[in-house]
Amino acid sequence: MNRDNALVTELVDELEDDLRTDGILCLYQFSWFQDIGSRPAERGEIERLSHAAYDELLRRYPDLRLVWVTWPDVTPSAARPAAAETELDFFLDSDGPGNDPLLAVVLPR
Repeated sequence: MNRDNALVTELVDELEDDLRTDGILCLYQFSWFQDIGSRPAERGEIERLSHAAYDELLRRYPDLRLVWVTWPDVTPSAARPAAAETELDFFLDSDGPGNDPLLAVVLPR
């Protein structure tokens, strides 16, 4: 297993726990778990690994749905479907107003 595959597997394993527990997973968590706050110069690498982890999560859970949620109600019941052409965004705007919609994936129940 190469280094990237190992990093992606580790990331997905971490994220998968939250997804199974909560039934929902915000996409910013893909970069959050990679410690984006202390590695801003590596944003491109973090985004690349986030996309790979997203693809792996979809492979493991083909029924995942891409949705929008708004903080603080980050629950499956508050999720609104995202359009198929929605561009994935793995980064949280910590300087934003705090009520911007967030992309997430939801496990169908």
